[in-house]
Amino acid sequence: MMKEKEKLNNRCTVNFIKGSLEYTAYLNFLRSALDAVE
Repeated sequence: MMKEKEKLNNRCTVNFIKGSLEYTAYLNFLRSALDAVE
């Protein structure tokens, strides 16, 4: 049972990190777009 829980935690962590990276990339993209407009 512990192993399964551990696996699930790892997957959540990976998804969280992926989400954070995508969010950061999105913010950088928006910033670039705004700079281009000005």
